[in-house]
Amino acid sequence: MTERLQLPYRIGGGLQLHRWRRAAARATIDPMADDALAELFDFLGRNLTADETRARQASDGPWKLTRHHAPDPWLEIVDQRGQLVAGIPGDPGVERGQAAADAAYLVTHDPRADLARIRAHRLILRTLRAPATGSLEAGAIVRGIKADLLLAMAQQYDTRPGWREEWHRDYGP
Repeated sequence: MTERLQLPYRIGGGLQLHRWRRAAARATIDPMADDALAELFDFLGRNLTADETRARQASDGPWKLTRHHAPDPWLEIVDQRGQLVAGIPGDPGVERGQAAADAAYLVTHDPRADLARIRAHRLILRTLRAPATGSLEAGAIVRGIKADLLLAMAQQYDTRPGWREEWHRDYGP
């Protein structure tokens, strides 16, 4: 069984890399084969491209939520120019119902913020694609970190086509 290496942690201000070295010496470190890592890079790249396309097609954010009560309860999400982005029919309890919760969630998805997140993720991917240098032990540690970071990034796409169940990780609450 392959031992999973954890990211370094700090105790008393000192970085505890020696724990990595001891773990690397005991473990057979092969968290992912080259083709599996390549598949994960491709999967993430495809999904970031799809997210970017959707964000660029959306109205400019930030969006805001407006409420209309007459003649029927109605929630609207509007862009900066006041143009309707989405309308959500409500019920008499529209202020506190499911429609209000859905609209409040949707309004937080600003396309500009999504594009910034996508740029950050692409930068992380570009950094992770760089080959590891140094000793075999250091290379194995870096490879394990790369695999863990890629798997963590991939979790947000677990309902998308191409997702592989073996990529699932339970990172807790």
